[in-house]
Amino acid sequence: LIETEMNAIDETLFLYINALAGKSNNFDSLVRMISGNVLLKGAVPMLGLWFLWFWRTPRQQKTRVQLLGVLIVSMAAIACGRLLQFALPHRMRPLHAQPEGFNLAYGVNPLTLDGWSSMPSDHAVMFFAIAFSLVAIDRVIGVLAILHAMLFVSLPRIFLGFHYPGDIVIGAILAAVMVFALFSLVSRQVTRWRIVALADSYPQIFYPVLFILTLEIATMFDAVRQLLGYAATLIRSWSSG
Repeated sequence: LIETEMNAIDETLFLYINALAGKSNNFDSLVRMISGNVLLKGAVPMLGLWFLWFWRTPRQQKTRVQLLGVLIVSMAAIACGRLLQFALPHRMRPLHAQPEGFNLAYGVNPLTLDGWSSMPSDHAVMFFAIAFSLVAIDRVIGVLAILHAMLFVSLPRIFLGFHYPGDIVIGAILAAVMVFALFSLVSRQVTRWRIVALADSYPQIFYPVLFILTLEIATMFDAVRQLLGYAATLIRSWSSG
């Protein structure tokens, strides 16, 4: 009964946010652009991270240790989010369930993400994990990252029918739990392994690797997933041939 009531509240909130979809091609196009544009989505928190990395303060070394912790926790968060999507009972995205009153936004393919469970939102898990971790380093940048995760990452995905609000909330809660459990532990390990010292000892190696890592996080590892998917296809073709 409680689950039924929660789903009803979730659906009501979703329909409230989705109400404007399908009314204006220009507005829907703007939301689609915000949702899919890497510079507006993934690059923003990474800009905050790079700003803090080079910001000269008395605690710069500690900040750099913590920033590496942010990256490691964010990778663990998206991996956890993906695993839970497979492990938890499948939940149809509103785009596919199309509850009564649902509006399909202009330009959205109704088969987008078909077959993928919506609970939890892996976008929410990763971007809120980054934001919550940044709060521990710089409160202003952290709060801005939280607002960005809400307004530029999560809200457009609800509007377009990719997620219910509950998917986002669960993703944010999971992110908070992971940051609470892992951030300090990971930062201590980074200190113990003296990883930050590599930035001074081998900058020609350290910074290209760090750049690629932040690029992949900004794009939610799209390039890595494409390579792994292609490799899996090759393996299946070889094994069947």
